[in-house]
Amino acid sequence: MFRKLLEVWKKTRRGDRIIIGLALILGLAGILYPFLWDWLVGTPDNLQVIIHSLGAEKQIVPMGSVPPEGRELQVEGPIGDHLVQIEQEGVRVIAPEADPLKICEKTGWIRRPGATIVCVPNQLAVWLEGRDEHGLDGISE
Repeated sequence: MFRKLLEVWKKTRRGDRIIIGLALILGLAGILYPFLWDWLVGTPDNLQVIIHSLGAEKQIVPMGSVPPEGRELQVEGPIGDHLVQIEQEGVRVIAPEADPLKICEKTGWIRRPGATIVCVPNQLAVWLEGRDEHGLDGISE
């Protein structure tokens, strides 16, 4: 397989090789961009965790007020209590045992403005709100 690929590569012209190389570089950059953005820019200092439960806003936690070891909040719902873990890097939700699909738990850590965790059976929504120094939110990046 690699021999055939090498034979085809040898038959291409210089301009074709440049186009193929640029396409590979742009494709790789597009795949890695979301992961590298957080590392290069970092998380904004003015983020807030908004927790809605049972259709009402329960709590707003500024990320700047979270201690280095993190913070845990219990949020009640119709099928059980969620555990919301807040650390300086992000937020995640641990679902109650009665949650059938545990989609909110499978969402994992959210770290950027606009990111949301939702548990429909337990009527819970958790999201990050705020702007970074570039004026971009998580959706317009």
